[in-house]
Amino acid sequence: MNRIEQDFESLYEKYYQDILYFLLKWSNGDYPLAEELTQETFFQVFLSLHRYRGDCSVKTWICQIAKNVSYKYFSRKTREIPWEQPLLQDSGGIASTEETVLHREERNALRMAIRRLGKKYRDVMIYRVYFELSYQEIGQILRISENSAKVIYYRGRKKLEEVLRRK
Repeated sequence: MNRIEQDFESLYEKYYQDILYFLLKWSNGDYPLAEELTQETFFQVFLSLHRYRGDCSVKTWICQIAKNVSYKYFSRKTREIPWEQPLLQDSGGIASTEETVLHREERNALRMAIRRLGKKYRDVMIYRVYFELSYQEIGQILRISENSAKVIYYRGRKKLEEVLRRK
C-alpha cells in the first residue's frame, strides 16, 4: 500500500462518521442517500488528496468536499437542498400529527428563509446550523476571518428572525 492509500485509509476511518452525520442532516435523515453521498465524498477525497495544501484542517477540507458533492447531487435531482430534519419525536415515541405538522411548517419556514438569504449569509448559516462547524472552520472554508464568520452569522440570524417574525 502506498502513502496516499495509507493516508486515505486513515482519513476515512477518522472522519467517516462525522461526514455521514453531516450528510444525514442534509438528506433529511435518508440514511441510504447519506451513505451514498458519504461514499462519493470520500471518493472525491481520494482523487483530490494530492491537492490538499494544508490551508485548513483536514476535516474542514473534507466538509467542503461533502458540501460540493451534496450540492451537485441535489442540483441534479431536485434543484433544491432538503433542509427539513426528520420528524421530531417526543419522549413517548413519534410526535402527534399536530406537533409533526407544526414542526414541519416551522422547519419549512426556516428553510425558505435561509434560501432567501444572500449567498454569503446562506453559506455561513448552513455550515453553522446544519454542519455544526466552528467559526474558525467556517472562516477557513469560505476564506474569511473567524470574526467575519461570527459577524455574518449574527447578521444572518437577525435577518432570519426578521423574516420569520413577519410571517
